[in-house]
Amino acid sequence: MNRERQYLGLVCLLLLIFVVGVGLGAASEVSIEHGKIHTADASPVEPGKYEVEFGYRYTWADKVWDGEGRSGDRGRRREHAAGLTLVTGLLRDLDFRIALDYLWLRDEENLGPTKGNGLGDLGLGIRY
Repeated sequence: MNRERQYLGLVCLLLLIFVVGVGLGAASEVSIEHGKIHTADASPVEPGKYEVEFGYRYTWADKVWDGEGRSGDRGRRREHAAGLTLVTGLLRDLDFRIALDYLWLRDEENLGPTKGNGLGDLGLGIRY
């Protein structure tokens, strides 16, 4: 059952990317803004335009910090995250973004469940 949920999450994410891509592919003009390639926080998206960002992140840890600031060993904790962000321009120099991740977690030292998957936090933001 758990494997089925993982595949279902991946299929849903890929389907969302496909649907957004097809919709944006119908646009008459597709161009790359040079400033967006070389900077992490470029200028806002123009009004009426859209951007789609896809990301993947893998993190792990096998150390833990105690209350005294010392590190110690622990079982490995792993996290895979595939995320999708949609950005649209609202006004000149103002855009809105919505972001969502799908997570696959495994923690060998957790007292409860040691693995799981599901949707991450929903992120909303504006940039000016």
